[in-house]
Amino acid sequence: QRKNISHSEKAKAYKIKYDAMKHQGKRYGKDALEEMAEASGENKKKIQRYLRLTSLSEDLLRMIDEKKLGFSQGVDISFMSEQEQKWLFEILQKSGESITTYKSAKLKELSQNSELSKEQVEGLVYSYVSKPESVTIGKKELCRVLGRGYEKGFVEELIISLLEQWKSEQAEG
Repeated sequence: QRKNISHSEKAKAYKIKYDAMKHQGKRYGKDALEEMAEASGENKKKIQRYLRLTSLSEDLLRMIDEKKLGFSQGVDISFMSEQEQKWLFEILQKSGESITTYKSAKLKELSQNSELSKEQVEGLVYSYVSKPESVTIGKKELCRVLGRGYEKGFVEELIISLLEQWKSEQAEG
């Protein structure tokens, strides 16, 4: 009924509903995820990602709710063992650092290959990925997309605005 439901509440609610539906078995030729997707208006993949979040520690789940950890990063981290998640939480708390999508994917990969140590978690959290190179978009491409007659300042603001919108959508998952 509420509009602003936290990611953790949503994940737990989906988990309860999913478990109950799985217990009942298939109905009408659809699986539980398909039924939940239809009922909720979310897509099946998004529901799977919420269900995955229920494998996170309460501390890390709270960080997602507090927007200190991104949704996509949380999904990656959920594949880590309890001990690995505990290490990560302690290091994040101590350092105040954040986790990028690249770092969370690397943590997931190392964890799944049973190659993750506390030192590696710490190294990844503190590591810095090189800054992206500058990108140049030619006049011809801009005119093709925007048409003619736009000032440089307007085009820059538009691009930044669109990139910020894209970034926030990525963080929401």
